[in-house]
Amino acid sequence: SVPAPAEGIFGDQAGAMQFNGTSDGIQTWKGRDFRFGQRFSAQFWVKTSADKEAYWVSTSSGDVAHDRGWDVGLFGNDSRELVFTVTNGGTQNQVKCPPPYDGAWHHVTAVRADDTYLLFVDGALCSSVAGSPLSDGYDLGNMLQIGHRYHHDTGGNIHHLEGQLDELIVFNRALTPDEIE
Repeated sequence: SVPAPAEGIFGDQAGAMQFNGTSDGIQTWKGRDFRFGQRFSAQFWVKTSADKEAYWVSTSSGDVAHDRGWDVGLFGNDSRELVFTVTNGGTQNQVKCPPPYDGAWHHVTAVRADDTYLLFVDGALCSSVAGSPLSDGYDLGNMLQIGHRYHHDTGGNIHHLEGQLDELIVFNRALTPDEIE
């Protein structure tokens, strides 16, 4: 199902998307080409108080051996972490930060700058890692998914966001810290 409209971060009525945490999400047409090469960024506002695993924004399919894409969301079995993952055919790079699920709006920015992966929360660098090299121009041809992720192995959508998401922008370049502040 489609998420309901909600008041956005800037007070605009019906500006954000309200996800119910169980069955709704948005996905673009499969096959859309996101060929970003070695640099890209995704930024958005999120508001949640749910302590549960959830994909907030994703281009991954869940087919670990062949997956080429990225995810941002809350993950972890015993305690949740905010995680930015970039995967290319079994090679995976992750950046992890403390989870922002306190019911307030938070600005999240995930950046891939060559083989450096950065995660910002509310304009501040939370964590970065120098990761494994991934092939240049790898195909992120999976659908862009918001509020959940289609999982190849299960054939369905999993880990739905319970909360709001607003102002999603995906860039075909690495944003600088000055642009994120």
